[in-house]
Amino acid sequence: MSIRLDKSEEIVHIAKKHFLVHFAFWLLSFFFVVLPFFFMFWLFGQGMWGQIVFFSSIVIGLAILIRTVFLWNKNSAIITTHRVIDVEQRGFFDKTVTEIPYEELDYVTGKIKGLGGTIFRYGTVIIKNQSGSMSILLEKVKHPVRLQEKINRYKKNFNAVYTDKGICLNCNSTRKSLFEVIEKKIKKSEIEELIKLKRTIDQKINELLQEENDNQ
Repeated sequence: MSIRLDKSEEIVHIAKKHFLVHFAFWLLSFFFVVLPFFFMFWLFGQGMWGQIVFFSSIVIGLAILIRTVFLWNKNSAIITTHRVIDVEQRGFFDKTVTEIPYEELDYVTGKIKGLGGTIFRYGTVIIKNQSGSMSILLEKVKHPVRLQEKINRYKKNFNAVYTDKGICLNCNSTRKSLFEVIEKKIKKSEIEELIKLKRTIDQKINELLQEENDNQ
C-alpha cells in the first residue's frame, strides 16, 4: 500500500470486501474463458471468424478477471495506530482516499444485514468524525463487528498515549508544540469550530489570570 506513515505510526490491519461480493464477475470471467473450449473444434472449423471468436472470448474473460482482482485488492480500509484510511478504487485511474485520525473520530458502528451477510459474515462499517463533516462507509467487509471492535480498541490505545491535541505523552523524539497543533487545527476548522476554540482559549486565559491574582 502506497500510504505515507507518520513517525511511530504502524499499519495494524487491512480490511477488504468479502471475495463473494464479486462472485458474479468471477463467474462471468470463468464463463468467457472456459466455454470456448467446449466449442473449440467447431469454432476452428469455421475458419478465421471462429478463431477470432475463440480467442476474443478468452481475452474478454481474462480482462474481467484482471479488473476484478485489481479492484478487490485495491479497495481496502487501512487501520493504523493513528488513523483509519479508506482507499476507494473505482477504476484503473480513479482512486479516492479518505482518512479520519483517531483524535477526530467520533463513533464506529458495524452491522450485518441480510441472509448472505449472516451466512458469510460480511456487512457494513460506518465511521464518522466529531464534526460530522466526514464519514467512511465500508460496505460488505468481512467480520464488520470485529472490525468495529478493533478500531475502537486502537482508538482507545491511541487516546491512552496521546492527548486530544495530538501531543504524545510518552514520546520524547516526536513531541509537538501546542502552537503547532493549534495552528494545524485552525487551518482545518470552520467558523463555528473557531468560535468554540476562541471561547475555550479565553476561558483558560481568564482562569490562569484569576489564579495569578489569587496568588499575589
